[in-house]
Amino acid sequence: ERWDKTLSLTHNQISTLIENINSKNKNDIPQLKKEIWEKGYEVYFGQFLDELISVEEIINEIDLTVKKLLNISLPIYLENYDEPIWVSKQDTIQVINSVFKSFKNNDLKSSEIVNYSEDILKNLKYHIKNNYFSNLKYPKFEFSFGDSNLFFNSHYQSSFSNSYKAKFYVPQSDDSIKVINSTFLEYHLINEIFPGKLTLLVQNSRSSELIKLLQDNQFIGGWEMYVQDFLLGSKIAKSNPKVALLMLENKLLELQKLKFQIQYFSGTNNMDDIYIFSETAKFNLINYWMTPTPNMNYLIFKEIIELKKTHLEKEDNDLNSFNNYITKNGSNYISTRQNLLDN
Repeated sequence: ERWDKTLSLTHNQISTLIENINSKNKNDIPQLKKEIWEKGYEVYFGQFLDELISVEEIINEIDLTVKKLLNISLPIYLENYDEPIWVSKQDTIQVINSVFKSFKNNDLKSSEIVNYSEDILKNLKYHIKNNYFSNLKYPKFEFSFGDSNLFFNSHYQSSFSNSYKAKFYVPQSDDSIKVINSTFLEYHLINEIFPGKLTLLVQNSRSSELIKLLQDNQFIGGWEMYVQDFLLGSKIAKSNPKVALLMLENKLLELQKLKFQIQYFSGTNNMDDIYIFSETAKFNLINYWMTPTPNMNYLIFKEIIELKKTHLEKEDNDLNSFNNYITKNGSNYISTRQNLLDN
């Protein structure tokens, strides 16, 4: 009887909440109070936001990332253009923009995606997994056709038998049409399959029921940034500098989100010097401006890097040991990892 009353009350409260949500205009900017917004960081990290990062630190990191983008873009740019004479920031932006425009040129048909993807994943497995992620379960998945909002995303669904079903969605179209640029496909496979999101979810599916309660989808965004940062210094990025550009742009995107949301509540937000180059990133950032909720990705990435430094000191610079430790049970709260390392 106690449970029936509790469940009935909960059901009514959820129903009322859903009705209220559905009555809202989805395009309205949510009226969040600064105290509520900042509390999100305090609860999640156990620290106040200003203890975690400053706007000055973000701006410095943005400038450094733009310089790295230019260093990689310039040799590619010079294959088709004369070397520019630098007068202003706009010249730097022009060089980077010119290279990113080439990503719009699709070069793979639907029928080519599967074989090309498998070659990319074999290359990742050969160069990355055995040396740096040896204990991670390499995810199994099926290629599947889906709606446009699912293209090049993975979907994971666990079952009661402690197994899982995973799909990576690709477009189904007339094979005379080229549907994606190969650089973007490689970038999506790294983020979605290995060593990205799906790999973490598979790790979590092998955990105990208690550990599964600690699963945190926020961690996936920070892990994506960590993987990209790691790969930027690997053979993968050196053999395909255009993929490296997409990774750096993603870091730039997360930095600018964080900068924007800090300034959003301080009343000093401005839209000057926005560095975004691909259409995908532009769409992502515009959507974020519509709903400036606490963004954890870059801060989780920073916490992973801090954990890495501590772990490597204890484990004689064994990077493989750290990567296995940080992913042991999948996507868990960063505080869980910190406590385990401390103990």
